[in-house]
Amino acid sequence: LLPNDGNPTPVCKRRKPGSVGAILAVSTFAALAVVYAALHPKEVVDRHLMRRRRSKAQKFSPGRQLDKLQHMTDKALTSVTDLPKEYRPSHEGQTKLKKRSVLMDDEDDDGSSFHCTSQLLIMRHCDKEVKFKVNGKTRKTDNRDFFGNRHCTAKGERRSEYITTLFVEPEEYDNLKAAGSGRAPTAVPMLSSPLAGDSSSDAPGAADAKPQFPVPLRIYALSAERPHRKKFHLNFREIETITPVASKFGIAVDDEYGVNDEGDLAGRFFSDLSNRVAGDVDRVLSDGGGSASSTGDDSPLGSQLCNGGLTLVNWKHSQIPVLAKALGCGRDEGCPKKYHGHDFDSMWLLTYSYSLRLPGSSLSGDDEEGISSRKVRKKTPNYNGEWFLSAQVVREGFDVEEA
Repeated sequence: LLPNDGNPTPVCKRRKPGSVGAILAVSTFAALAVVYAALHPKEVVDRHLMRRRRSKAQKFSPGRQLDKLQHMTDKALTSVTDLPKEYRPSHEGQTKLKKRSVLMDDEDDDGSSFHCTSQLLIMRHCDKEVKFKVNGKTRKTDNRDFFGNRHCTAKGERRSEYITTLFVEPEEYDNLKAAGSGRAPTAVPMLSSPLAGDSSSDAPGAADAKPQFPVPLRIYALSAERPHRKKFHLNFREIETITPVASKFGIAVDDEYGVNDEGDLAGRFFSDLSNRVAGDVDRVLSDGGGSASSTGDDSPLGSQLCNGGLTLVNWKHSQIPVLAKALGCGRDEGCPKKYHGHDFDSMWLLTYSYSLRLPGSSLSGDDEEGISSRKVRKKTPNYNGEWFLSAQVVREGFDVEEA
């Protein structure tokens, strides 16, 4: 009760209209949220984790990721028992690696350097849109099943089968490389396309050949689990796209990594690559040197991770640039800034090349044409190995054949 400017009659101070209703609405909503969480604990947890992962979306610097690969390789090389201590990589005083696009050429090997070349191919999932008409207007929607899970369309299934023709056994791939543009790491062998020389084809700029790659040593596909803020669903497109390749060559598909797990996948690949380098260097030194190029044996090109071996990744198009950066590839290395939503035919081929000068090397700045002149400045041998990375966009050729 408050006085009213000297008026002895007391008045009551009323609440603002609507405040009681707002309090009741908030209380009711909170009570319903508690009940829903008790009835659907897994879905609530999934949504919470999804929001946290989105708010902490990883942003990668290609240069720092290459530094990470370099550090992991240096660390792995410290376990090589036959490498003299004075030649082992030193973690002290290392300068930050610059982004590089110059690759080593195995043909210029003089027997005093170890070379490792490995490739990673990133491709998008199968076609997904289904067209239908409503009131005379054509509309598009994702291909879904009764439960709302996403799948490839009929065209996407044909694309998946076509993709199997892009991979050949290492012996055949080795022959294609030798018969084509040599064994340069970035050269992609091409086979004649059925449309080659077909004047009746109405496809503008139709490609005369389709790319050929060695059978992948490992296959990764984006996990089917896709928590959504409205409804949890499964998306099998990436797995369905790559399953025919896996079935044809008897390779298991690793679908452990999901959206925003690009950093973990890159770390796995870097670890495999670093351990392979250390193992091959150890083998070369244990054999008394000999040919230090690649794996130190006569295995076909593409048969081993460090001898042109291929890792295949099928991913969501909007996350492909993120994955590329996590793998150390930005615009300076050749990876585009964006993967367009209407594009299902482009593949990003990343080529990693490692060069390590072994004890006894007498290389100078003019001794090896395969090394950029700006890289070899010192005449004093530097035995620390270094990674180089280059990327290129390669077309599958399916859209041309479908035209």
